[in-house]
Amino acid sequence: MINHSPAEVKQRLDSLINFTRDSYGRLITTMPDDTMTGEIECRNRIIIDNQPRQYLEDGVYAFFINEIFMVKRLQFVPDGIWVLPNNKNYQDWKIEPTDNCELVIIGRVIFSLEDRKH
Repeated sequence: MINHSPAEVKQRLDSLINFTRDSYGRLITTMPDDTMTGEIECRNRIIIDNQPRQYLEDGVYAFFINEIFMVKRLQFVPDGIWVLPNNKNYQDWKIEPTDNCELVIIGRVIFSLEDRKH
């Protein structure tokens, strides 16, 4: 897992994120897949609290891993991070400190909204 300084993280996020923002500056995007079905449905709009902070508490986060956008529940444990999809058709997996990957946490998902078409 690659560690970045705050300035590097901001620069990296600016290069990866092209989401709209709400009036509070939070990011708005669409749930990209069905991995969180039952909690967040595929194509629901989500709001991401992206205020800078140290992420140590478990919860549903939006993040990039090796430049792939994901929304999953993250469980922070002493020897890594468990990635926990809600949909039981997908397996849990673990990001270990020795993994050769780039993890960039965008922020915590605080709200999801179903778009209804009539």
